[in-house]
Amino acid sequence: MAFCTNCGAQLPEGTKFCGNCGAKQEIRTPVQTAAAAPEPAVPVQEPPQEEAPCACAAAPVEQADAIPAQESYTAPAQESYTAPAQESYTAPAQESYTAPAQQSYTAPVQQSYTAAAQGSYTAPTQQSY
Repeated sequence: MAFCTNCGAQLPEGTKFCGNCGAKQEIRTPVQTAAAAPEPAVPVQEPPQEEAPCACAAAPVEQADAIPAQESYTAPAQESYTAPAQESYTAPAQESYTAPAQQSYTAPVQQSYTAAAQGSYTAPTQQSY
Protein backbone atom coordinates (compact mmCIF):
# COMPACT_ATOMS: atom_id res chain seq x y z
CA MET A 1 0.00 0.00 0.00
CA ALA A 2 1.37 3.46 -0.95
CA PHE A 3 0.68 6.86 0.59
CA CYS A 4 0.90 10.36 -0.89
CA THR A 5 4.07 12.15 0.21
CA ASN A 6 2.21 15.48 0.20
CA CYS A 7 -1.18 14.84 1.86
CA GLY A 8 -0.85 11.26 3.16
CA ALA A 9 -3.81 9.87 1.22
CA GLN A 10 -3.78 6.12 0.47
CA LEU A 11 -2.77 5.44 -3.16
CA PRO A 12 -2.86 2.32 -5.32
CA GLU A 13 0.58 0.93 -6.21
CA GLY A 14 2.23 2.47 -9.26
CA THR A 15 0.25 5.74 -9.10
CA LYS A 16 2.12 8.74 -10.57
CA PHE A 17 -0.16 11.47 -9.17
CA CYS A 18 -2.22 11.70 -5.99
CA GLY A 19 -5.96 11.49 -6.64
CA ASN A 20 -6.60 13.66 -3.55
CA CYS A 21 -4.16 16.61 -3.90
CA GLY A 22 -2.65 16.04 -7.37
CA ALA A 23 0.97 15.93 -6.15
CA LYS A 24 3.43 14.01 -8.34
CA GLN A 25 4.49 10.75 -6.71
CA GLU A 26 7.82 8.98 -6.92
CA ILE A 27 7.52 5.45 -8.22
CA ARG A 28 9.09 3.17 -5.63
CA THR A 29 10.28 -0.28 -6.11
CA PRO A 30 9.23 -2.88 -3.53
CA VAL A 31 12.78 -2.86 -2.09
CA GLN A 32 12.61 0.88 -1.39
CA THR A 33 9.15 0.59 0.11
CA ALA A 34 10.14 -2.20 2.46
CA ALA A 35 13.46 -0.64 3.44
CA ALA A 36 12.32 2.86 4.33
CA ALA A 37 8.59 3.48 4.40
CA PRO A 38 8.29 7.19 5.12
CA GLU A 39 5.71 8.45 7.54
CA PRO A 40 2.94 10.39 5.80
CA ALA A 41 3.17 14.16 6.27
CA VAL A 42 -0.51 14.33 7.16
CA PRO A 43 -2.29 11.66 9.14
CA VAL A 44 -4.19 9.16 7.06
CA GLN A 45 -7.81 10.05 6.74
CA GLU A 46 -10.19 7.22 7.26
CA PRO A 47 -13.05 6.88 4.79
CA PRO A 48 -16.33 8.27 6.12
CA GLN A 49 -18.72 5.74 7.57
CA GLU A 50 -21.92 5.20 5.73
CA GLU A 51 -24.87 6.91 7.28
CA ALA A 52 -28.52 6.05 6.98
CA PRO A 53 -30.09 7.70 3.97
CA CYS A 54 -32.00 10.84 4.77
CA ALA A 55 -35.80 10.75 4.75
CA CYS A 56 -36.00 13.40 2.08
CA ALA A 57 -34.13 11.19 -0.40
CA ALA A 58 -36.71 8.45 -0.03
CA ALA A 59 -39.68 10.64 -0.97
CA PRO A 60 -40.15 11.03 -4.72
CA VAL A 61 -40.11 14.62 -5.94
CA GLU A 62 -43.14 15.56 -7.93
CA GLN A 63 -42.79 17.84 -10.91
CA ALA A 64 -45.28 20.29 -9.35
CA ASP A 65 -43.00 20.77 -6.33
CA ALA A 66 -40.06 21.57 -8.57
CA ILE A 67 -38.91 25.08 -9.29
CA PRO A 68 -41.76 27.13 -10.73
CA ALA A 69 -41.54 28.13 -14.35
CA GLN A 70 -39.93 31.50 -14.82
CA GLU A 71 -42.12 34.23 -16.21
CA SER A 72 -40.94 36.03 -19.31
CA TYR A 73 -39.24 39.37 -18.78
CA THR A 74 -40.24 42.54 -20.53
CA ALA A 75 -37.96 45.52 -20.13
CA PRO A 76 -39.69 48.75 -19.14
CA ALA A 77 -40.39 51.14 -21.99
CA GLN A 78 -37.86 53.92 -22.19
CA GLU A 79 -39.23 57.42 -22.20
CA SER A 80 -38.07 59.74 -24.94
CA TYR A 81 -35.79 62.63 -23.98
CA THR A 82 -36.13 66.19 -25.13
CA ALA A 83 -33.36 68.58 -24.24
CA PRO A 84 -34.49 71.83 -22.64
CA ALA A 85 -34.89 74.72 -25.05
CA GLN A 86 -31.85 76.92 -25.15
CA GLU A 87 -32.38 80.63 -24.93
CA SER A 88 -30.81 82.62 -27.71
CA TYR A 89 -28.00 85.00 -26.81
CA THR A 90 -27.72 88.54 -28.01
CA ALA A 91 -24.55 90.42 -27.22
CA PRO A 92 -25.07 93.84 -25.68
CA ALA A 93 -24.97 96.73 -28.13
CA GLN A 94 -21.56 98.28 -28.31
CA GLU A 95 -21.32 102.02 -28.09
CA SER A 96 -19.47 103.67 -30.92
CA TYR A 97 -16.18 105.36 -30.14
CA THR A 98 -15.23 108.78 -31.34
CA ALA A 99 -11.69 109.90 -30.78
CA PRO A 100 -11.34 113.33 -29.23
CA ALA A 101 -10.80 116.14 -31.74
CA GLN A 102 -7.16 116.90 -32.26
CA GLN A 103 -6.13 120.43 -31.70
CA SER A 104 -4.20 122.00 -34.48
CA TYR A 105 -0.62 122.93 -33.80
CA THR A 106 1.05 126.01 -35.10
CA ALA A 107 4.78 126.09 -34.80
CA PRO A 108 6.17 129.33 -33.39
CA VAL A 109 7.23 131.77 -36.03
CA GLN A 110 10.94 131.71 -36.48
CA GLN A 111 12.49 135.05 -36.62
CA SER A 112 14.87 135.52 -39.41
CA TYR A 113 18.37 136.60 -38.53
CA THR A 114 20.22 139.09 -40.52
CA ALA A 115 23.82 139.55 -39.80
CA ALA A 116 24.86 143.03 -38.97
CA ALA A 117 26.42 144.88 -41.80
CA GLN A 118 30.12 144.65 -41.63
CA GLY A 119 32.23 147.47 -42.32
CA SER A 120 35.08 147.12 -44.71
CA TYR A 121 38.33 146.06 -43.27
CA THR A 122 41.54 147.66 -44.07
CA ALA A 123 44.64 145.94 -42.97
CA PRO A 124 47.12 148.12 -41.18
CA THR A 125 49.96 149.19 -43.35
CA GLN A 126 53.28 147.78 -42.60
CA GLN A 127 55.95 150.11 -41.73
CA SER A 128 59.39 149.34 -42.65
CA TYR A 129 62.08 149.78 -40.17
